[in-house]
Amino acid sequence: MILLWPTLSLLGVIFIIRTGGLLSVGGLFALTCLMSQVTLALVSVFDLAFLTQTSWISFRPMASVEVREEASQFYSLVLGVVVLAVLLPSLPGKANKGSALLGGSISDKQTNLFRILVWISFAVNVLHFLVIDRDKLWNASGYQIMKDPEQMGFSAALLPLFLLPRLTGFVAITGMIVFLRKRDLLTSALSALAFAYSFLLSLAQNSRLAALYVLAALAANAMIGRRLFTIVNLALLSFSMITAVSVLKGRHDPMQGVEYALWQLFSFNVEGPDALGLFLNLNAGGLIAADSIITNANYPDRYKVLSFSPLPSLIDGFSDIRDQEERRINFFTPINAFGEVYLFGGAFIGVFLATIYLWVRSAAVASRLLGPRFSVVITLLGVLSAVSLQQYSLRTAYRFMLISIVVCYGAIFLAKRWRAQSPPSARGAGLAPRSVKASTQRIEG
Repeated sequence: MILLWPTLSLLGVIFIIRTGGLLSVGGLFALTCLMSQVTLALVSVFDLAFLTQTSWISFRPMASVEVREEASQFYSLVLGVVVLAVLLPSLPGKANKGSALLGGSISDKQTNLFRILVWISFAVNVLHFLVIDRDKLWNASGYQIMKDPEQMGFSAALLPLFLLPRLTGFVAITGMIVFLRKRDLLTSALSALAFAYSFLLSLAQNSRLAALYVLAALAANAMIGRRLFTIVNLALLSFSMITAVSVLKGRHDPMQGVEYALWQLFSFNVEGPDALGLFLNLNAGGLIAADSIITNANYPDRYKVLSFSPLPSLIDGFSDIRDQEERRINFFTPINAFGEVYLFGGAFIGVFLATIYLWVRSAAVASRLLGPRFSVVITLLGVLSAVSLQQYSLRTAYRFMLISIVVCYGAIFLAKRWRAQSPPSARGAGLAPRSVKASTQRIEG
């Protein structure tokens, strides 16, 4: 019976991909849900106990087959909402040639502002490098030492600085591509150094952000180069996948640091039981959800409400109750977003499903209106949301969904405003108002 739910979900995923495309928020999110269901089915059908002895994956399923089926049904419900998001109402027609919002060149004012952001990112990373314990940066022989600010040389007062390189990596890699094309070699070099530091730092911490940085490079290159399928982008996609495997394997080893991360990146060997273990770990969201259900954890109403809050903890006070009220499967594994929502109960499940509908729907409509380059950018946010939903608590993952919804609805508003301002002839020809005005001035001249 447990095989029924991934089979039904597969039909839904095929429909979603045929309608919105594989590289869409709905398509990628649906695939993560399906793979979680497949993992639940594999664990239920086969005896995988040998993985605990022969694999680098330490894996012991706790939930019974009945509970795993219950978790799989919940994933099917979520996938049903995704199908509705791309089906009802029907999606608008695709954008005309030249009508993409991101198709215009970057103005000098925007370029100068972005250059300042790149310089700030470089300065933050230099300061971070000077403060951090550089011996541990190179080799930290202890589980998650590099995620402990005090052990890495930072005081509690410097915690924001300790975390900032996580954000500067995205700014730096985009800046490197932008300013290389503009032949600004100094800013390009600063961007490259800032990106290299953020990337190596995440890699050394076995953080999934390392792989997302590479995907950000792909998105930036597709936007600026105006082509998605290029040799460079395929190489970036391949390197992102290799980085993801390396990081995931490193998360099960106490050794951290740049030295060990580089060795892991270029010399890891995945075969036999390791390959199966890697699959189970990559798609462990369903297992976490099932194991969460049997905890039967109770949450106070304030924790439930604030898990959906868009406000920072400084305002809504979530951080004050998180340590006391957050539940975990074990010391290393938090209950993921699916598990938390399921345990929260009916009303909160409804809010969760409604948000998923808005998230997938807004991304699909915006991508149709604005073209493939915007789709690449918003899909990158979608990857971050989908991974977070499967691996982390609802509070963490929900933020990325809300950001994605705001970005998409903002883009939809601008696209509709542009179309309303464009002359009918310009809309038919796919010309932006600026292009029409420039052409008119040339004719008058």
